[in-house]
Amino acid sequence: MGTKRGCPYSSAELHERARNFTLFDPAVPDYFDLFAGFHDELPAFHSEQFGGFYVFTKYEDCRTILKDSETFSSRQIFIPKVEIVGAEGGLIPEEVDQPDHGKYRAALNAALGPRRVRPLYDDARRIADEYLAKIVQAGSADLVADFCVPFPVYTFLLMLGAPADDAPQLLYWKERMLGDGLGGDEIKRAEVQNEVLPAMVSHFEQMLAARRGSPDAPDDLLTALANATIDGRPWSQSELRRATMQYLMAGLDTVTSALSSMLYFLATHPEHRRDLDENRDLIPNAVEEMLRYCGLTGPARYVTRDTEVGGIQLRAGDLVHCILQATGRDPDEFPDADVVDFRRQTNRHLAFGAGRHRCQGSHLARMELAVALEAVLDHLPDLALAPGANPVPRWGYVFGFSELPIVVKSRS
Repeated sequence: MGTKRGCPYSSAELHERARNFTLFDPAVPDYFDLFAGFHDELPAFHSEQFGGFYVFTKYEDCRTILKDSETFSSRQIFIPKVEIVGAEGGLIPEEVDQPDHGKYRAALNAALGPRRVRPLYDDARRIADEYLAKIVQAGSADLVADFCVPFPVYTFLLMLGAPADDAPQLLYWKERMLGDGLGGDEIKRAEVQNEVLPAMVSHFEQMLAARRGSPDAPDDLLTALANATIDGRPWSQSELRRATMQYLMAGLDTVTSALSSMLYFLATHPEHRRDLDENRDLIPNAVEEMLRYCGLTGPARYVTRDTEVGGIQLRAGDLVHCILQATGRDPDEFPDADVVDFRRQTNRHLAFGAGRHRCQGSHLARMELAVALEAVLDHLPDLALAPGANPVPRWGYVFGFSELPIVVKSRS
């Protein structure tokens, strides 16, 4: 994650990488270097992996695809295709097309909007302070395991309306579903199907039952789910399960990944960290700039009818992969795209997607990330990686870091 544009690949190497492109290739030392080469020479191409799919790296091409939900269906959003245990029929609302997508989403818009997020700020800051105080006291930590993972869990529980005591269990379910539930070990997938999922469904169903139709139910996401309707009927248990899994995955894992990338950047760029510490009013801009620079996901879409994007002829039945991590470094959209500028004036990044399927939880995510940065600057003003540490980013469905060993130097 450097700050100077460059591509170490020859033209022949770029074409070979393109033919075999995936976001899971351990032989790629730095995908951002590869994206720079693709931008210059192969902005769109066909990969032969996973049965074949088209890859788009340019901002305008990806934005076009994401905003045209009629031509580009969300029936498959992962490459390779993932059968998520317990989400048969598709995650709600992410893997559902119109008109049902809009109906599902509308039922929960208010519970995830700014009016619901703003009152959570003080509690979120208190949670961040508690975790970071423990890290300062310990003198060293893995910032991912000790902060980036638990902080979003407790904050998500505030939004959900579930008790804080649920956090360890929620984290366990999340790790099992996103680990074993997405893995290739059939025995472990069966455990998730037969043990983990029923326990999670039973737990949430009890809470939903207590909220359903109650005039005294609090104004939170659980109440919105409990009373959600579509076409005049309550959501089925399958629909509630698929929606719950969607919000668990998006609300927990995505924020953890984004936060890990931001803290890695600040830990390895002291001049940016000092600038942000001295100019706290830049924190909202810094969140947006690091979302642009680091990126998050690379969603897929299923082509429903013949069309053309970026000079590529697409046929109905094709799969396309929008590499949103690459769009944030597109020099045709962002001047000095490989330079992190917390004072950047125009920043229409696609980290939260675009169009009808744009991230519904973006208000909560932005609040969490801003709170986390504020708290880190207060508790870890001289944030740095531990001597000898060289964390390697984790690519795949979501970009981030699995560990961030740090040392602590408290402000005197």
